[in-house]
Order: sequence, then C-alpha cells, then structure tokens
Amino acid sequence: MSKPELETIERNTMHILETYDEARNDDNYLVVTYWRVIDKWDGDCGTYTMRHLTDCESVRRVRQKIQNEKNLFQPTDPEVFRKRQSMEKKYRRYALENDKPRIWEDIFP
Repeated sequence: MSKPELETIERNTMHILETYDEARNDDNYLVVTYWRVIDKWDGDCGTYTMRHLTDCESVRRVRQKIQNEKNLFQPTDPEVFRKRQSMEKKYRRYALENDKPRIWEDIFP
C-alpha cells in the first residue's frame, strides 16, 4: 500500500473517530462505519463488493496509531482504555521475556 493511500485511510479514520464516539471503543464498529460512510458500502457481502472495501486491518492499525502515537480520539469507555493498556503490557512482557516459544495459556492465564 502506498504512502498516499495510507494517508487517505488515516484522514478518513480520523473523521470517523471524531464523528462517531463508539468507533473509538470498538474496532468492529469503526470498520463497518468506515465502510458505510467512506466506501459507501450498502451491506452487500458479495465477493466483488468485499474486495473493494478498505482493508479492515489497515483501518484498525491506523486507529492504533492515531490513539497511541498521536494521542487523539481516545476511547470514551474507561473499561476499553483499561483493557487495551493491560493487553499492551502483557504483549510487551511476552515479547521481551525470552525467545523460546510458549503456549497461549501461559501468556494469558
């Protein structure tokens, strides 16, 4: 994906986060709202249609960048904010502890 494409996704995502508070708390809501507002998706789930929607992972990653690096449009639900911080700490601890493989249950009991 080119830099101009990512910049467009970022601008559009910022618009959604600014306009729809719930999109700050829920990535699924964010993506569906993005598709409906920006991509003009009518809810059709045909293969052709789905291939022409903005990639949901790109929208989610841009949301993370906006909230974590730019410190904008933070979650409006304190519980969502707390859970995201907790998961980030767990992931960082996992990534830094060691290189040997571990099973999922050991990481998130």
